[in-house]
Amino acid sequence: MDKKLFIQIISELPNQFDSHKFIRAMLKKYSREYGQLLVDYGNVRVVNSQIAQFIADNSEEFEVKALDPRFKSVDLFLNNVPNTLWEKVQ
Repeated sequence: MDKKLFIQIISELPNQFDSHKFIRAMLKKYSREYGQLLVDYGNVRVVNSQIAQFIADNSEEFEVKALDPRFKSVDLFLNNVPNTLWEKVQ
């Protein structure tokens, strides 16, 4: 995954965002890159999980911190499920 792309997407999000919001932002503006991840991983749920894990693994470099790892919001399938709520480190 491209760290520069993730940094760009994070810069366009509000100070607090969750993994679902990040994924929707990626799909909206960088659909080609998301599509390539689908080719690489073969499944939407796996891709979304890998994206969330990539943010977690690189949170220091991305200058974000986890506020709530069980924050509930609507995913791409319209299910209200837990994911991580992030906050930009200022």
